[in-house]
Amino acid sequence: MKVLDCTLRDAGYYSNWQYTDSEIKKYCEIINDLNIDIVEIGYRNPPHDSYRGSLYYCPAITLEKFQKMLNKSIEKFLMLDLKTINDIEFTTSRLKSVRHCISGVRIAVNANKIDKLNDLIVSLKSIGLKVCINLMYGHKYLNDELSFKKISNMINVKNVDVVSIVDSYGCLNPDDIDILVQKVSKVFPKTKLGFHGHNNLNLALSNAIAAIKSGVDIVDSTLGGLGRGAGNLRTEDSILALNTYHRKMTENTVKGLCSSHEMMSKFREKYVWGPEVPYAVAALKKIPQQVVMDLINLKRLSYLEVIDSYKDNIPKKHKAKIRKVEIKNDSKSCILVAGCTEVLLTQDILDYLVKYYNLKKMFLCGENAVRLYKDLKINKIAILPGIEAEAYDMDAKREVISLLPYSQKRNFQKYETSRTLNNPLEVAVEHIIQKNIPTVFAYGFSGKDSISLTNESTLEFSWLKKHNVQLVSLTPTSYDIDSYSLYSEML
Repeated sequence: MKVLDCTLRDAGYYSNWQYTDSEIKKYCEIINDLNIDIVEIGYRNPPHDSYRGSLYYCPAITLEKFQKMLNKSIEKFLMLDLKTINDIEFTTSRLKSVRHCISGVRIAVNANKIDKLNDLIVSLKSIGLKVCINLMYGHKYLNDELSFKKISNMINVKNVDVVSIVDSYGCLNPDDIDILVQKVSKVFPKTKLGFHGHNNLNLALSNAIAAIKSGVDIVDSTLGGLGRGAGNLRTEDSILALNTYHRKMTENTVKGLCSSHEMMSKFREKYVWGPEVPYAVAALKKIPQQVVMDLINLKRLSYLEVIDSYKDNIPKKHKAKIRKVEIKNDSKSCILVAGCTEVLLTQDILDYLVKYYNLKKMFLCGENAVRLYKDLKINKIAILPGIEAEAYDMDAKREVISLLPYSQKRNFQKYETSRTLNNPLEVAVEHIIQKNIPTVFAYGFSGKDSISLTNESTLEFSWLKKHNVQLVSLTPTSYDIDSYSLYSEML
């Protein structure tokens, strides 16, 4: 059997598919140490109106990082959701542009909506990709509400490398798994089989063992079980408890397991997942994971209130109207960068902005921003108190505007703020308005700072709007400004 890890793709329902380079690096080190066979990195989706992170789109600029960091022996796959695909030619062209980075594609399939499936498979095979189909709602195949035979009749089975059963609601037990594997084996006798379980009833490991014993070749899992709702089979269990079947443990296994624990401990500070009571009850009532997850994430309902909210009627989710973002003027632009706790902005993003949006200058607002991004290659204006500026070596491409207190050692350009209290953002905004820069990108302004700092930033952003400057955040933000994912347009 083979182990497939899909942590970053499945965790995207919490992280919005947004990860720092340091998180990706740590993940790849763990996967290498655990000797994983296959990694599903993320989605290759069409552009979405609201902000999504890089692994929702997986452009080449992102996948090439994985290619460099993951062991050559590890197969790399992307996920497609059949219901989001309207143009097969467009989808294939986007995958062709990253063909050098991946081994194949997995397609999430609802058997009731498969009109385009065969044409899509044929198109993907034509560019040399392995194709796997993930059959959602596995429980519906037990009573023939959905049919394996219907799918096989509508596609050329020879073009499919793997057929995976997905326990979408986490409601299956080991006996169900055995029945399903026997049924699918009769319809796809020469095709490799896979299993993707959820842990609503704490049966993910038991179900995986049942799947393997019944003839499944590939088992999906995630680090720490991290995934939508109740989560998945833990990759740690895939390595330890299933070692009898795959013999994958090496001298690096313990190191990888400990590193995974450290990484997941940090994720648990931000996200809540696992087989809690509301997910177990939802599994028995065949309620989708996302319904329960949305209720729990409100963080104002007890578990009993969560269950009461869905046990009789599934609450309707009201979609907020999303304003589609269009960059109006790419003749000249600049970028405002906030200080964060870790690196968000990388040289490849800057290079892309320079090439396609005529980016001319980067404003580093505060000591953290200067410290994190001082080595990026672009014309920079560092805005910070003069005493702090003394700590950094200035290069030919960096200009310093000093706030109070001014340096006594160096003759930095001085500026006294008038609208805010010594806020570097005000200086940057004044400069942008004076230079008539029509388009401004913001990076790292989450809106989750102190009330005073958030109010100051809100004031400055409104000042830009007042002067008809288009302001677009390239990272998630709670400020009343447009947010846009560059990754949605990248090949």
